[in-house]
Amino acid sequence: MNGQPPKSQHGSVIVLDDRGILLLGPSGSGKSRLGHLLIERWAAQNHYSRWVADDRFFTHPVGDRLVASAPATIAGAAERRFLGIQSVAWQSRAVIDLAVELVADGDLQRMPDTTQIWRAPGGEEVPLMAVPKNALMHAVELVEARLTANLQR
Repeated sequence: MNGQPPKSQHGSVIVLDDRGILLLGPSGSGKSRLGHLLIERWAAQNHYSRWVADDRFFTHPVGDRLVASAPATIAGAAERRFLGIQSVAWQSRAVIDLAVELVADGDLQRMPDTTQIWRAPGGEEVPLMAVPKNALMHAVELVEARLTANLQR
């Protein structure tokens, strides 16, 4: 460490079962909505699902893994657009297994590169997938398919 406090990053973090997921994209792209949709879908299937952070998060390495947490000022809260900030079921941190970036449909590849990575400010790498920001239910299905495929390997 260089003695300076860590800088938060823009995005959201959720946990589905035992997998931490970063949700990335520009403001207004649907990160919070996608987080809510994924958490609600997991919960409806009696699977563990929690928020870690919405809007801002910190990352730090632990061994060869990347851990994310929320700034204390927003822990336990998530936005629901047009309803405001709400209290949510949450946990304090998560080991990150996948980064999901919301992008415009025109920026998606029909046959995506499954070797893409997201690099944290400290250089740690996490697998990255892109999903459509204008079709969030399709994005939910894509994330679910990716997580299911990873479980079968």
